[in-house]
Amino acid sequence: MIRKTHFLVIIVFFLVFTTAVYSASCAQKSYTTSCLKCTFDKDGKMDQACYQKYQDSGVACLFSAYPIESIQYKMGNCPAIDVCVDRLNTCKALYTQGNDKFDCDSDSINHCFVRGDACVARAVKDCSGTPPGDLANDLPPASFCDGFFFFIALFAGLLFVKNRRV
Repeated sequence: MIRKTHFLVIIVFFLVFTTAVYSASCAQKSYTTSCLKCTFDKDGKMDQACYQKYQDSGVACLFSAYPIESIQYKMGNCPAIDVCVDRLNTCKALYTQGNDKFDCDSDSINHCFVRGDACVARAVKDCSGTPPGDLANDLPPASFCDGFFFFIALFAGLLFVKNRRV
């Protein structure tokens, strides 16, 4: 029989797990949000103040997701994150069409941000080195939905076990 303490431990684990998974996609989510909420001029150029606001929120998200590594980065002790920033900028330069509205509507720049998030997730494991992978092979991190479905499956399994014992 599942005790209340076991159930609370499972809930806390789920919250920590989903927060970590969710925060691993900070850059991509901030870019997507800027595409949805910022205005564009007649030439397709995004309002830069608006874009900067969402970019700053993405950076803040990463700093809260990886607080210890963020401090190390600020002190200059995590060059692996600089490698990720360089990879992100290189990817954006390769795939941009020069029209922000078009870039938002296509998936190529968004994919650069997904790769950037994956790179950072690997970089924080060894701040002093170069993150594994490269520009072409950075894989996207797990999504929030993956964690949610994991929790649902875990919860359903626990309910099944509990009901079998009764």
